[in-house]
Parts: sequence; structure tokens; C-alpha cells
Amino acid sequence: MSNATAVFFPAVLALVIVGAFIQLYRVRGKGRAENRNSLRSKKGPSLWVKVFSLSASIGLPVYLIGLMSGFTQAPKMCGVESGKGPSNRPDSITETLFPLSRVCKWTDGTIVDLVPSWVNPVLFVCAAGFVLCAAMSIWTVIKNKKEPAHE
Repeated sequence: MSNATAVFFPAVLALVIVGAFIQLYRVRGKGRAENRNSLRSKKGPSLWVKVFSLSASIGLPVYLIGLMSGFTQAPKMCGVESGKGPSNRPDSITETLFPLSRVCKWTDGTIVDLVPSWVNPVLFVCAAGFVLCAAMSIWTVIKNKKEPAHE
């Protein structure tokens, strides 16, 4: 595990846990009756918007962490991560933006990815939550406009 991963992983994990608890507390509304069925609330897509924003607020920093992994000194970091030493530069470095990857390859068959292994699974979960909640938010607004008000 690289130094950046060792530093950022606990911080990101803590943010995810704290954010999830804050969102659960806010959605529960301290037991108020109008929030008990907040998934289908007539007031609008508040739960979906909250989870949508939570997914985005977790996904963006994680993406930036992965994007910056080995950004400034990729050849040197590749040598260090492979155990060959900082002076042994890779023959090629291949980068992709989604899924995030910065792969270093040597002619002897050694392959090292500088992006931490936990970044892409977190990104995929956040992207799925982002898309699902955006769709459900739009669906809730459309459904509430079609139903007559019962007041």
C-alpha cells in the first residue's frame, strides 16, 4: 500500500461513514410522522436528492484521489511500488480516466497500477447511486404532478 493510499483511505472511509449517519439522521427526522414514508413523500424527492448529493460528494473526492495517484512523479512511483527502486523506470505507462488506472509495465512482465484498488469500486457504487437517485427523483416529481392533491 502506498503512502497516499495509507493516508487517504481511512479519511475517505471516515467521510463515507459520517456522511451516511448524517443522512440517515436527517431522513429519519427524529421519528416525525410525515417523514416515516419519505421514499414516497408528496412533498417531493427530498430523500432521493439527499442520497444523490451524498453520492456526488463522496464520489468526487474519491475520483480526485485516484486521479492524483502518481500524478507528478509516475515513473519514480512505479519503481518504488514495484520494489525495483526509484531509479528503475517503467517501459510504458498507460492511463485511463474511467475506470481510473495508471498502469506501469516493464519488459520483464512486471505490472503495477498506481491507483489504489479501493478507488474504482467506490466510484462505481457512487455512480450507481448517483444515476439511480437522479432517476428516482425525476420519477417522483413526475408522479406527484400527475396525482391529484388530497387535502
